[in-house]
Amino acid sequence: MRFGCGGLDCEPQGCSMRNLYAVHRWLGLLALGQVSIWFFTGLVMSSLPIGQVRGDETRSPLSAPPIDWERVVMLPGDAASGAEEVSLRMLDGVPVYEVRGKEARLLDATSGRVVEVDAARAGRIAQADQRGPPSVVAIERLDAPTVEYREKPVPAWAVQLADEARTTVYVDARTGRVSARRNNSWRVFDFVWGLHIMDWRERKDFNTLLLSVFAAAALAMAVSGGAIWVFRALRRLRR
Repeated sequence: MRFGCGGLDCEPQGCSMRNLYAVHRWLGLLALGQVSIWFFTGLVMSSLPIGQVRGDETRSPLSAPPIDWERVVMLPGDAASGAEEVSLRMLDGVPVYEVRGKEARLLDATSGRVVEVDAARAGRIAQADQRGPPSVVAIERLDAPTVEYREKPVPAWAVQLADEARTTVYVDARTGRVSARRNNSWRVFDFVWGLHIMDWRERKDFNTLLLSVFAAAALAMAVSGGAIWVFRALRRLRR
């Protein structure tokens, strides 16, 4: 990068303008690629309906089924020992107690027995969560988070459904609750989000030095461009 006027007869204002042009040009060259990506990814994210991204449009409109109180028995005292929260709800057609403490577990409210959320039950829960319901393509158990299923409770069941949106419903293996819904719109949104925040792998960290450097360069480019416009406007007014 070269600054200066290159001659003793150069007017100070003209010299300042040339230096400002040089700064603006080099900043623009540095930030052009990422600024273009920011505009493109912002356009894509703003064009995707948020309800479609979240999977709300394919969710079943049915409300939670009423509890079959005639089948419910009192929760044994030893089962509630150390519990911080106990709730009663229907799960896969059976009333269950959800007991939360250091760990969460399910108890059959008709017998007090432990309820296991296996692959078959997770598939039925995922189907009940969606309109149709679509058929199950595959079920996979996750014992560690993935890029698509990050910052969510594990273990979990990933239930792939045969719908146009290629929906995957994630079911918490401990509580049987739906913990996430992913579809093609979400995957597109997540991909461009990673480009937008310059975290291409995990797509969640926007406190990086690289992002700060490019953001500062883009801001400096905008400020220098505005200064150039002001200098040129003042010059024309003087003329």
